[in-house]
Amino acid sequence: GNLSFAGHTKVTSFSASYYNRTITINEGACLEVTGTGRVTFGYGNTFNIKGSVNNAKEADKSTIKPSMIIPGGISITGANDFTMNLKDAYVKVGNTSSKNSAANGTFNLNIENSIAEFTNQLTFAEPTNGMNPTFIVKLKNSVLTTATKFCVAAKQTNVTLDNSTISAS
Repeated sequence: GNLSFAGHTKVTSFSASYYNRTITINEGACLEVTGTGRVTFGYGNTFNIKGSVNNAKEADKSTIKPSMIIPGGISITGANDFTMNLKDAYVKVGNTSSKNSAANGTFNLNIENSIAEFTNQLTFAEPTNGMNPTFIVKLKNSVLTTATKFCVAAKQTNVTLDNSTISAS
């Protein structure tokens, strides 16, 4: 069924690979994956993450409790759609990319007044086996950072910045 987090939950691994589920991380809660493995997102699932960030563009990250921490990163995959809604949230994620051989469907990332920090890269890759995913990234009043690169290599990708910043160092 659906899953909702209300406290600081630490797990060694986490996979959202059951179809059409809603995973909610409520304000004040945190999902922290302590292992080094990648978390799989896809399969028609929706992640709703609500934090307590007042102004993402001026926020001091050292004073904000993250809503999600995944050091191993995220694999965007699965044969169905996926949606992630960040609202007033701070997430810290490792290397994140779409899986070249399996990503298909529409993948929505809606980031509003949030800080999304990728400690390596954020990549939307074109699959090599004939799949044709669509990636829709909407940032509103938000900050998205990567340590190496933000790469869009899929034909059907739309990135919208509304008073937001994307930076890669």
